[in-house]
Amino acid sequence: MTGVIDYGLDLQTAAAAEPLTAAECRSHLNLDETYYDTTLDNLVIAARQTVESVTGRQLITATYDLTLDKFPAGRKVLPLPKGQLQSVSAITYTDTAGISATWTASDYIVSTKRDPGSVTPDYDKVWPSARSVRDAVQIRFVAGYGDAASDVPQAIKQAILLLVGHLFENREAVLVGVNAQPLPMAVDSLLAPYSLGDQFTWYGQGS
Repeated sequence: MTGVIDYGLDLQTAAAAEPLTAAECRSHLNLDETYYDTTLDNLVIAARQTVESVTGRQLITATYDLTLDKFPAGRKVLPLPKGQLQSVSAITYTDTAGISATWTASDYIVSTKRDPGSVTPDYDKVWPSARSVRDAVQIRFVAGYGDAASDVPQAIKQAILLLVGHLFENREAVLVGVNAQPLPMAVDSLLAPYSLGDQFTWYGQGS
């Protein structure tokens, strides 16, 4: 694949839930009291954000706008970021006359059978001609494993639990008198099968 990965990705509708509850974290940490629940809720958010960044995935369903400078050429496949593509809501662009236009949904195919999902012009169609200006193309799409925490793979949830445990036990910026060692076959190993990464995704910026 060729082309420079150059795109904007803006969250439009955030996930309605986190992949883990404070109660699940308490069980993992062997905590009986609810005193730390607010702290645990915040650590879940931080750990989930870390996992999403490392894997390049959206865990719980959310809506994004992908912004590009142009469409791919001809009928090339355009993979979309974040994995687990559920749907494409709209494809809008600035046409060659400088007018905002919406590409008709019947003119393109949304594939959710592969990971990452993708958009391709229909059988007898090609990508529209967009004006050669910055941010000429915008694709709104929905991605994520599902609406509920139960939809997230257990291995990912386990990695989040390990991160929460680490952050809970090390709540200071500096540890004194401790020789920390990474856990072998832990977070990295749990997340490795789910890492998507930009190396798998071509955003149509080159020829």
